[in-house]
Amino acid sequence: MARILSEPAGCHCGREHALITTERYTHAEVAQLLSEQPDEPVSHVDEALRDVTGDDFDRPMTRLRHETQACHSVTHQETVSRLLGRPQQTLRDYIAANRQRFR
Repeated sequence: MARILSEPAGCHCGREHALITTERYTHAEVAQLLSEQPDEPVSHVDEALRDVTGDDFDRPMTRLRHETQACHSVTHQETVSRLLGRPQQTLRDYIAANRQRFR
């Protein structure tokens, strides 16, 4: 985002930057990746969202499931690597390198 925002608008106007990686994760899988570091287990629960949305909980969850499924049909592109000018880091490597930020 920083690169897109810092470059002249003409560099990005009319372009779509698909930020799709080769790896796709559910919330539970991200929690599992966070748990792999030697700290404490992490689990994903929908209770906080349920508390905020109340009776409307099913509506955002249905949309989230739909969006997640729709993204599976989008093919991986090297957009992130191209914008960064370097290979994209995997989520597992990012979590390991930034573990202190997740405490």
